[in-house]
Amino acid sequence: MSRVRFLDKLGVMSPVEGVRHLPGYLKQKNKHHSTGNHRSKREVNRIEKGRVNKLKLGIPQTRILNRQERRLRAKQQRLVKREVLIEQKRKVGKAESSPYIIVIFSST
Repeated sequence: MSRVRFLDKLGVMSPVEGVRHLPGYLKQKNKHHSTGNHRSKREVNRIEKGRVNKLKLGIPQTRILNRQERRLRAKQQRLVKREVLIEQKRKVGKAESSPYIIVIFSST
């Protein structure tokens, strides 16, 4: 007796017509695209339906400093801190400064 093979929908030869492969519990499950713990851009647009927030007029935007301005500002802040420290050190021991409290303990 010869076996007759049939082509199924995918063009794969199957020995008996009507017998198809059914995926079992080990079937591959591809992960769905996750947007993380936030709403996706599409979901935000769908909820807002094209509405935008009101503009706050009269509130000036903070000025964005470029690299040179940031470095100059940091340098000036360092110089100011240094001058304050030097002034504090120069006041030590003078009449305007607070007195030091010194305690002497005898160890015998």
